[in-house]
Amino acid sequence: MEKLFLLPMTIGLCFALSGCKKGEICKIEYRVEQAIEKFNNVKNNGGLYIKYEYYNKDEGNYSGEYAAKNDCYMYNIYGTHCYTDLSDETKSVVTVFEDGKWVSEEMYYASTDGITKEDLERQDIEFVATRFLFNYNIDNYYDSYELTKTTAKVCGRVCDKYSYKIKDEKRYNYYNNKEYTLNMKASIYIDQEYGFYLGSESSSTMTYADGKEEKSKSYDKCVSFILNYDLVIPTNE
Repeated sequence: MEKLFLLPMTIGLCFALSGCKKGEICKIEYRVEQAIEKFNNVKNNGGLYIKYEYYNKDEGNYSGEYAAKNDCYMYNIYGTHCYTDLSDETKSVVTVFEDGKWVSEEMYYASTDGITKEDLERQDIEFVATRFLFNYNIDNYYDSYELTKTTAKVCGRVCDKYSYKIKDEKRYNYYNNKEYTLNMKASIYIDQEYGFYLGSESSSTMTYADGKEEKSKSYDKCVSFILNYDLVIPTNE
């Protein structure tokens, strides 16, 4: 079966629209610098917690959560629950849940091969970019289609919803060397206030000449969005 990807999951990319109004056909333009600025502003002014639920045919249902406040970060996805504390100018402290308990490890910058606090902050933002808040492939994937812009609410947040459809498009499946007809619809949800990625959904049908159909469905969705979040690093006490 040919794999049809709506979007890899994700950081948030902030965007600017060029004259695109509700209900019109449009494109999305992205400004990564704006996204980082907005993210830093949120985490340094009260903090943020966000949780997503995901579904695709290969992995089934799973979830991921992320939080940031000032110089502290948390993520919990793919079986790894980790906190990073960068509040000390001389060291970082990473706390991970292992074997039923929290384990902390300190790393002094002076003892590393040139790794700095700024390096770790940049790595954390890059992790957010590829796992949460912004979707690093939105611009590449959606730029190929004409999008219809409407509005919708996700987790109580007002979002711009960008949608497209593929109707009766002839394609070739290189996995089984057969031609098929593709029908597909997909949408993505971007928070209007911050430009954060809050979800996407897609469904498709591949129809072969013999009448055989292959159906596929996937989604990401934000299920919790909390501002002014009190991020506390856990201990075993």
